[in-house]
Amino acid sequence: HLPIPVAASMAAGPAGTILVTVPGRPERIQQYSTQGQLLRSLVPTPAIDHTINGHYLPEPGAACTLADGTIIYANSWTYEIAALSPPADHPLWILRDDNNPILRPHRSEIPGVRSVTQRAAILGLECNKESVMFAYYDKEDAVLWYDVIVPSQRLIVRTTFPGPPRGDYPGFLGSWEGRLLLTFRTKPFPQALLYDLHM
Repeated sequence: HLPIPVAASMAAGPAGTILVTVPGRPERIQQYSTQGQLLRSLVPTPAIDHTINGHYLPEPGAACTLADGTIIYANSWTYEIAALSPPADHPLWILRDDNNPILRPHRSEIPGVRSVTQRAAILGLECNKESVMFAYYDKEDAVLWYDVIVPSQRLIVRTTFPGPPRGDYPGFLGSWEGRLLLTFRTKPFPQALLYDLHM
């Protein structure tokens, strides 16, 4: 058993470890052994969390691992994707473009949260050998975004889908292997969708 109160997401970590993103902790990511031992904590909680009012836990984002052991972290509050190589203190790189961000800012639905703290709705993050797929939802425009990013900090594919209730949207990212993308959704009815990607 992993001794954590709330896990927002879990993923396979480097060298057979487990990555857990946790809200309400001093760090966003906790790395555990398969025996439940806490190995290290990564990504210090940003000051942005302290601006949140009400009974809302900050979304801690998502993580996955590339084949070389590099941890990819998607921050749902400050709109950036970072590459981490523990136990290094500084990220290998951070993908963030303020003029044309990978993560587009969205209007917050939480009362009392300023526009600077607006968040994205993460639909999934998957590492596939040497690239990353990141899915998120733009509530303002009701559009789902699926981005494919390579470690050179370059966006190579961006696909958009009309979100609910319009169109044949994919929903949450289930898995991504080779050219096959598996997604799932619960509205308007439970459904799994398999896509053959041509990149």
